[in-house]
Amino acid sequence: MQEIADEAINNPSFYPSSTDKRERIMQLTNAGKLQAEPIYEATTEMFENAFNVFGKQKSSQLFALMSEFSQICRNVMNK
Repeated sequence: MQEIADEAINNPSFYPSSTDKRERIMQLTNAGKLQAEPIYEATTEMFENAFNVFGKQKSSQLFALMSEFSQICRNVMNK
């Protein structure tokens, strides 16, 4: 895992985010964009369909619970 992180930091295709030091921005070549676009579109469509079936109320509850759980994890890590 560390090797992947090191490569991302040292590879000129990756740039640090201006808003989050944990985030890296990846710049794709035209060939990379052609390969990534169908995967991105299929993934986006799959999640949209899944959330449509799940429903607005359950989706809202899911994200509220995830946010609460994330905050609890941050609090536990900072002890």
